[in-house]
Amino acid sequence: MRFVPRTLKVSYRRISPLFTAFSNRPICFIENLTSDSDLIKVSCPIRRFSVPEQFQWQADYTIGDPEIDAQHRMLFELANKLFNIMNPKQNFAELKATLHSLFDYIEVHFAAEEQMMEEWNYPELTNHKAMHEGIRKDMTRLLKEAKDLDKLKKDLDFLMTHWVVVHIRDEDAKIGLFRSGQKVQKT
Repeated sequence: MRFVPRTLKVSYRRISPLFTAFSNRPICFIENLTSDSDLIKVSCPIRRFSVPEQFQWQADYTIGDPEIDAQHRMLFELANKLFNIMNPKQNFAELKATLHSLFDYIEVHFAAEEQMMEEWNYPELTNHKAMHEGIRKDMTRLLKEAKDLDKLKKDLDFLMTHWVVVHIRDEDAKIGLFRSGQKVQKT
């Protein structure tokens, strides 16, 4: 597996690999570049993912940036793994830990995507960041309110379908259009 580095401006002040709660396979490595700076380097795997479960990656979700596309596919894989471990016999604490891993990865992805949009002078950056903030708020609420398995699964299904899948398909696709020189319709 190959890891691709990208320097981001975020407030993580640590050197830490993100691990999923369901395996010891790293999602991304986060490395602080200097001790007195908010600059970090994030290296994420670029590989093909097979997602045979609830959320299917489709070719039309691709925006044309290999790093961002790989991160989007990873979001699908993480959500599917979460659904696969959701059963009544599963430890609820493990499920919440897995949700936290998904949330951590979403944060890393949003930072990379927002920095990329800034670098490209994407005209809808402000609106796009506001959408990311909405996803963050919903995810935070989901983590705080997760009390029973059925509600958790229903809420995660809604979050993934209406925020992540629709957001990638409709909003992130506009980034790809902009990058390819096509006109982007304002949100």
